[in-house]
Amino acid sequence: MSKVTVKKLWGETFHVVPEGLDEDEVVKYVNILKVDIDRQAALQKLAEQTVVEADKLAESIKEQARKDAEEEAARIKASADKEAGQRIKRLLTKAERTAEENASTVVAKAEQEAEEVIAAATRRAEEITGSAQASVPSILAEAKLEAEYIVRKFTTQFVEELRTVVTETTASMVPSLNQMVKDSSGQGALEEAQESSAQPDAPQPAKSRSRAARK
Repeated sequence: MSKVTVKKLWGETFHVVPEGLDEDEVVKYVNILKVDIDRQAALQKLAEQTVVEADKLAESIKEQARKDAEEEAARIKASADKEAGQRIKRLLTKAERTAEENASTVVAKAEQEAEEVIAAATRRAEEITGSAQASVPSILAEAKLEAEYIVRKFTTQFVEELRTVVTETTASMVPSLNQMVKDSSGQGALEEAQESSAQPDAPQPAKSRSRAARK
């Protein structure tokens, strides 16, 4: 009776035959390994597909979440805009009502102040009119005196200027007259001419004009 020999490899027990390991057992083990390899490959492929699908799902979820967030934000914004619009409308209505009330108060106050100013101006005008009427005689008297003074002043000035002109004219004529006297031997006529030119008749408009102004 021959002795049966076995050998453990890779966690399996194989019978040893003269040619080596039992072929049937080795084939069986290889088939098991192949099945395991195929299973692992399938699992790996499944895992890869799962990862791809997970990425796609995550991207889809992310995109949907973004759309949902945008829609929610738009809804919230629309609601906020509507609320803000209503609030602004209420504020504007209140502001308009307040402005109308204030405007009425301001207009009433302005009208009252205008009436007071008009009344004060009327009183002042009456006072000025009364004062002016009372001062008319004195103003006329002062104007009359001023007119007489101006007439006297210009009359005096005119007389002085006339006297100066006559004197200068006479002085400028003396050499010519002397020459004429020498030429005509009429010394007596020259003296009479000098006396008559040295005493001109002075006009008397001041007194007459002053009397006219008084009248």
